Amino acid sequence: MTNGRVRLRGAIHEQFDRLRLSGPGTALRKARRYVDYTRDVLPHLRAFRESDDRKPLARVARELRLVQAFWGCAPFHYFLYRLYENHFDLSDEDLCAWIPDWYWYHVFIQRVNDMAYVALEGDKNVTDVVLHAAGVPVVVPLWKVARGAVTDRGFQPMPRGEFERVVAGLRCDRVFGKPVAGAGGEGFAIFRRRPDGSYRTDDDRLLCWDEVHRLADQTDWVFQEGLPQHESARRIHAASINTLRPVTERLPGGEVRVVAVTLRMGVGGGDTDNAHVGGISCGVDLDTWRCLKWAQTDGTLGAIRRTDRHPDSGVVFEGYKLPFRDEVLDALRRGASALYPMPIMSWDVALTPRGPVVLEANAGLGLSHLQSASHRGLRREFRIGPERAAEGIPLPPGLAGRS
Repeated sequence: MTNGRVRLRGAIHEQFDRLRLSGPGTALRKARRYVDYTRDVLPHLRAFRESDDRKPLARVARELRLVQAFWGCAPFHYFLYRLYENHFDLSDEDLCAWIPDWYWYHVFIQRVNDMAYVALEGDKNVTDVVLHAAGVPVVVPLWKVARGAVTDRGFQPMPRGEFERVVAGLRCDRVFGKPVAGAGGEGFAIFRRRPDGSYRTDDDRLLCWDEVHRLADQTDWVFQEGLPQHESARRIHAASINTLRPVTERLPGGEVRVVAVTLRMGVGGGDTDNAHVGGISCGVDLDTWRCLKWAQTDGTLGAIRRTDRHPDSGVVFEGYKLPFRDEVLDALRRGASALYPMPIMSWDVALTPRGPVVLEANAGLGLSHLQSASHRGLRREFRIGPERAAEGIPLPPGLAGRS
């Protein structure tokens, strides 16, 4: 390390070897993935270089060597999570609990979850049917679009006249159209109620039979009413649906455990709480169902921004009580059991005045926001240790010799 800059040439070559040898795809796709990943880390290296709140460089250098030796990869996540900051006064064991992206995405999650069943959660229309049958409280779709046809919840054809009667009877503030294979809020169509009772997007597209078919030219869709929020969620940020993001693991014996929970919130009057539009996340204590000390942005989008209160409402996060703990946990147990071929799942859960409602389930869950918002590395929570080796999961070098 020289003048605050980390010499990463050798580490980057090692990272390339790891990515080249792991994960599906052609050599070209793997090379692109490597380039994208390396490019994404540059803002975090700049943030480190410009930081005035970092540990002594000798300590940073020691911790980088420790983390690289433990995980067997370039320690990019050390910069992603800003583990060089002084408040991360961690033991060696806790420092090595922060899971790097390459291990999570290219070694761990694709071996734990059976991706042959990905359609169970990758298609929102299918997920709705599976979870509803399992007794999970899920948002009731207004209609679906499957293979170019407008249908009801059970995929029975919905004639144009019935569709128009449903639209005419709507009284909600917003209607959300979602591509069934979409993720992270990408590609949503949001129709807002106008004074004349019609629903239009911000660019003035009318919610009607022809517009629904136009949207469905390339993929299937599901359309849902915008849900009302419980007062505790609405007080934080009323414009968006602020959702819980729990992560569950279904153990081989059938028990469902909750690994971690975060609260995702919109900012700036935005409609959604997704990270790519600036949403923030705060960890939730599993026992007390209260928020942790601070919320922050998703580190994969650039240098992490952290705050102890919501930037719009001023709600202080630490100790903020959320409702429906037992009801949420019951819904998660039912849902995780229904999607058993994928043991590790994340969920989007809305808190409404009547109780929790599951909006989505995701097998390819993101790691960075979960660890950032939880204020800790989650290696132990995900049981990455000798018991995983017995399940056929390759362990990082720092754990391979432990019994």
